[in-house]
Amino acid sequence: MDMNLVSTLGTTPGGVAETYLSLMKGNYLAPFPNYPLKIDEVVVVRTKGTDVSFSVLSIIFSKCVSSIPH
Repeated sequence: MDMNLVSTLGTTPGGVAETYLSLMKGNYLAPFPNYPLKIDEVVVVRTKGTDVSFSVLSIIFSKCVSSIPH
């Protein structure tokens, strides 16, 4: 089963990147035992005025996040 992360993007890209990393590492609160999740795709919903934030997020994912072992 493919697992997707759908997240909104504001003026800073940190929230999306941190959420992704926390889910991948199993570092989240849930009403059931947490475990690392394998995220296959990240869908980012953004509005006008977030072009710079989206560009930075793209760099974070291409340079930093993609090298994280699953």
